[in-house]
Amino acid sequence: MLTVHALTKIYANRFDTQAGGVRDVAFDLPTGTFFTLLGPSGCGKTTALRCLAGLEEPDAGRIDIEGEPVFDAGRGLNVPPERRDIGMVFQSYAIWPHMTVFENVALPLKARGTPRADIAQRVSQTLETVGLAAMAQRSATKLSGGQQQRVALARCLASHPKLILLDEPLSNLDAKLRIEMRAEIKDLQRKLDATMLFVTHDQEEALSLADEVFLFDRGRVVQSGSPRDLYEMLDVAARHNVKALTERFKMADANEAIARVKKSKVRYRAVLTN
Repeated sequence: MLTVHALTKIYANRFDTQAGGVRDVAFDLPTGTFFTLLGPSGCGKTTALRCLAGLEEPDAGRIDIEGEPVFDAGRGLNVPPERRDIGMVFQSYAIWPHMTVFENVALPLKARGTPRADIAQRVSQTLETVGLAAMAQRSATKLSGGQQQRVALARCLASHPKLILLDEPLSNLDAKLRIEMRAEIKDLQRKLDATMLFVTHDQEEALSLADEVFLFDRGRVVQSGSPRDLYEMLDVAARHNVKALTERFKMADANEAIARVKKSKVRYRAVLTN
């Protein structure tokens, strides 16, 4: 469904000579699965997402969606965002405050020139799917944080995109609501058999949602696998990479760092078994 070859986008930094972005990122995502890009702030995961969406032009590489190239640096090809058939949910939701829920969800369809009757049908069906049918005529500013997140998701789904990109969409919610919305997004993905690529810095979020996790560090994919694969790798790290652990957790004592990993494993085991 989505194939990325050697994707590179570098941001020069004239202040401390440190360059951000992504380097030689490559992965292949089958249709109907949930993938997570996991990593700390500034590691390049959102840059990768924006390149996939067409909001940033990469310096090198190639991006294919369902076998068709949408970006190819070698050929000078860069398909604009509106022609990639991708839906995106932003961290800030990007809800128009002067519009109703219905109008917010309908906006992308109107921009595409979709017939009015089709717009009404699609928006109504999508709002029903996300549980907001009764609020279609409510002002978007009169909704809770979780409801606004559902509006953003409905707006993305209404156009029936091939690929759905989510850029830390739960980060503005409180802890209890984040857990609830995680379950709702995963249930929705399974119901629609949608292909989703989800960016997060939250490890528990990644493990609970994803079929496969791509671990980002300094602009590169350093590890990938199922949540259980990554869970098992914590043991390997604890046994064989003590120096990296102490640096990662900013601890002088290796035993303390390893204890931190073991504590994390207990928490992740609970996530994986739920």
